Amino acid sequence: MPVQLTYSDKVRIQFRESLRKTQPANVELDPVEPPQFIEVKETDETIIVRVGRASSGDYSFTDSRILANWTKESGNFSHLD
Repeated sequence: MPVQLTYSDKVRIQFRESLRKTQPANVELDPVEPPQFIEVKETDETIIVRVGRASSGDYSFTDSRILANWTKESGNFSHLD
């Protein structure tokens, strides 16, 4: 019987394969969650991948949504659902 993959598993696999091919410096798989994330996180939500932007902030892919525009100066998250 085929194994059912969760959304988190699929995102990890996709980014892991991409990282293996290109090795970008601005992508981090299973990053440490910043303190500001605790304020906006849902129950049992975890960050799977963080993609840094050169201009400011990051995109964080969680197991349920994408958080954007986190700037290191302001420490704010906004989400894209």
